Amino acid sequence: MTSSNHPAAYISAEHSVPEITPKVIVLSLILAALLATSNAYIALKIGMLTSASIPAAIISMAILRWFKESNILENNLVQTCASAGEAVAGGVVYTVPALIIIHYWSHFDYITTMSLALLGGMLGVFFSIPIRSVLMTERHLHYPEGRAIAAILQMNATKGVNLSRRLLQGGLFGALIELLQSGCKVLAGQFQAWFLQGNVIWGGGIGFSSALVGAGYLVGFPVGLSLLLGGIVGWVCGAPVVSLLGQHIMTSTVPHVAVMQLWQHYLSYLGIGAMLCAGVITLSR
Repeated sequence: MTSSNHPAAYISAEHSVPEITPKVIVLSLILAALLATSNAYIALKIGMLTSASIPAAIISMAILRWFKESNILENNLVQTCASAGEAVAGGVVYTVPALIIIHYWSHFDYITTMSLALLGGMLGVFFSIPIRSVLMTERHLHYPEGRAIAAILQMNATKGVNLSRRLLQGGLFGALIELLQSGCKVLAGQFQAWFLQGNVIWGGGIGFSSALVGAGYLVGFPVGLSLLLGGIVGWVCGAPVVSLLGQHIMTSTVPHVAVMQLWQHYLSYLGIGAMLCAGVITLSR
């Protein structure tokens, strides 16, 4: 960010305001834990992490507004700590499940998983220290997410926008949807239809979740479209082709049971291969 976009530019040079305060430390720890947990759930569900910084910035502005004294530097520090929790969650959900997939682990051991997350977080901090200066000074690095967070913080600091009501309304609406789906079982979270024609499985499914709606809003239309196309290629197009190649895997004549057997032995590995290829292409570019 340029100096005009930095949060400190909205603090008068004549006043020295606190940044690391007890309320910021407590709120940062709580949001880092909550958003890391929610990000881990979303990543295991859809295969990618969403931004924790933007929700943390909005939540911190809504909560710190109730205190007598708060400033933009405190909000910036809270969202920074929350993004650190997101990074640790990403290190866990992108690596530890692989141990289950390759059958090296048969379950998730709490102590071992926590130790790996702690070690990964420390390594991330240590490796980021040598390149911090480059990341902060190279002007061709645009950091779109960082600029978006800066715009949110500036809008709150300059215009006094109160996001508490919108935050509460969105949270209550999402909680109501989850209650109707998971608690009361009166609203379907997904719909699937599979048909077995000879040895070929045809079909597909759609789903709705307030968590995924929020994740889609954060990742944006291009990423959401790529996930949709991946689902169509993997399930609608891939399942019929794989069912011809893996007939010996389908021990059940029930369509939805047979397609899950295909997913366990074939389709899931196709998805992993697509992710690996995307990573190699990104690194090569």
